[in-house]
Amino acid sequence: MQKGSLIRSSRRQGSDVWEYRWRESCSGEKRKHRRIVIGSLDTLRDESAALKAISALRRDININDRRMKTKPLRLAELIEHFRQRELAADNEWKTLSTRVTYEGYLRKWIVPSGSCRGGERPILARSGQSRSNCGSARFHSPEPVEPRFGI
Repeated sequence: MQKGSLIRSSRRQGSDVWEYRWRESCSGEKRKHRRIVIGSLDTLRDESAALKAISALRRDININDRRMKTKPLRLAELIEHFRQRELAADNEWKTLSTRVTYEGYLRKWIVPSGSCRGGERPILARSGQSRSNCGSARFHSPEPVEPRFGI
């Protein structure tokens, strides 16, 4: 998913305009730079008004993004992935003491306990969703966690 960028551009004649810029994937590995004029500063006075004007356009740009079509990760899946990739014995980037410490953090603070057998808590929860049915008193994350890597 991409946010694109919103810039204020000067014109030779007339008032400044707001432009929205983004990239599109083309055939192969190539990406094409796109830009569209959203409106003039006369109609859209500040950046927040311009951002509201591009919200539907941003949704259309990201509609074919494969990351938008994936199912949400469960905490247990993310923990297992972390254990396999980062805490593996053949990982030369982390010392033994670091791997042991991280494993202790996982067991003591991150892995859900009690009613959440196996990490049934979704990581990418929708805002406004109650977590009271599946939570531990030790888990103190007010916001959902978004993984920053592809699986």
